[in-house]
Amino acid sequence: MDNMRKIILATVLVLLLLNRVEAQFAKGTYLTGADIGFGANTADNLQGSVSKATSYRFGAAVGKTFNGSRFWGVRINFNASQSKLGDVVGTRSNTLGGGVFMRQYVTIAKDFYAFGQASADVGVGNNKSLQPNTTNLVTVARSTNVNLSVAVGASYRIYKKMHLELSLPNLALTYYQHMRSFNNAGNVSGKSSHFGLETAFANNSGLNNVGLGFRLLL
Repeated sequence: MDNMRKIILATVLVLLLLNRVEAQFAKGTYLTGADIGFGANTADNLQGSVSKATSYRFGAAVGKTFNGSRFWGVRINFNASQSKLGDVVGTRSNTLGGGVFMRQYVTIAKDFYAFGQASADVGVGNNKSLQPNTTNLVTVARSTNVNLSVAVGASYRIYKKMHLELSLPNLALTYYQHMRSFNNAGNVSGKSSHFGLETAFANNSGLNNVGLGFRLLL
């Protein structure tokens, strides 16, 4: 699966770089739709247990084109992830956010398009962790995030106004995060802020998340 994702990514990037034929939709066309994503990693540790990390993503967006190929719009997104050691959930986190995006389409063949998308989002997150010697998950941190990201994908027109698409979100991501940590009593125990930069190539984490969705062009 990892090799397939890398092939998809490389193919889309090459098409975007080499194909200069901008897609032409009617000016004033609206774009709306939703997408879902899923990722999973499994590893064996030295104690013989299996650790698993899973992530889920849902997003919805609406935009409009003024030149026939570039769409500007707003979007919302929800991300959730958890890690397990054996059958025990160790951590769980979720983030809810929204922002603005710009998406550029290019034509590859009849009814087949590639696209690149840049987004700016703001979100709030909640992180929970397993209490020692219990099975209870308690909130250990809450965060506020500001993200700038780049995604690529491919889109195929399956009906006159409906497109099915496959995307690789967070090809590149830069972010600012402010976090508040909590102790077992639920009181704030610390605050921190930091900037970060991630790419899908750094540790293959981004390549483990593929989005599948649809778009309506009205």
